Amino acid sequence: MHPRLPHAGILSPQAIMIRACFSRHSGVAHRGALERGEMAAKQKLPAQPSGYQCRSEQCEMAEVEIPVYSYAELKKITNGFSAENFMGKTFSSNSLLYRGEIVDKESNLVRKVIVEMRKNEKDYDLKVWQTQLNALKDPTISSHPNVVKLQGYCNSVCDLGLVYDCHALGTLHSLIFDESFSWSMRMKVALQLARVLQFLHSQEKPLILLNFEPRSILVDMDFNPLIFGFGLASGGVLGIIDHTVLRLIILNGPQVYLDPEYTLCASQIYLPSKVFTEMHLLLF
Repeated sequence: MHPRLPHAGILSPQAIMIRACFSRHSGVAHRGALERGEMAAKQKLPAQPSGYQCRSEQCEMAEVEIPVYSYAELKKITNGFSAENFMGKTFSSNSLLYRGEIVDKESNLVRKVIVEMRKNEKDYDLKVWQTQLNALKDPTISSHPNVVKLQGYCNSVCDLGLVYDCHALGTLHSLIFDESFSWSMRMKVALQLARVLQFLHSQEKPLILLNFEPRSILVDMDFNPLIFGFGLASGGVLGIIDHTVLRLIILNGPQVYLDPEYTLCASQIYLPSKVFTEMHLLLF
């Protein structure tokens, strides 16, 4: 039995993330890979400066040109968006995740990637995709080691795609229910997630993630979490925080993590007791 969580409003983001990752549930989907990675997870984590403030040379990094892919190219990369490469669906942005491989034509080397796809059907779809693209292209955000690195994108008439340079075990959601996802692995993931939240929130103009969810967090082969769900982010480099979007998420949206202090104070919105994040539910 896990101790019952207090109300979300009195927990810090770091506390919620750490306690959520410690939840243990049954499951065997990733047992072999997790056991092989046990020793890697026990390695000492490198210390980071408070708030992980970006160095000036990193912040002034010139924006590199990002490859543009066609829908046909992404289909080839993911082997026809095959069931074997399907990783799952995000809660808040309704996008689909696939594993893929890109082969360098000159060296013949294979690069492991993750492809996130969504239909371009409504203005909302394009807005979410564009917001995520803008966030991941920003040198300040992309410089953090726990933010996924953008390898390319697709902007076709019917389909929108983002390609991440990542060899992933899976999403945090797919791993956190596995009993063999050990305490040391959970500790490593939780601490790094707390650091990246602190980094984003401690900027001069804080960037608020309005859909921080396990399905939008990749875990690489060394058990480092990589967040990519910036589609509903607001503030910071993305501009003024959209309180209208926040109200819709809290009252009608999926059950994902929101900063309690922000939802209760900055937005002056009462957080209904019925709204719990998946992170909370994992503890019961």
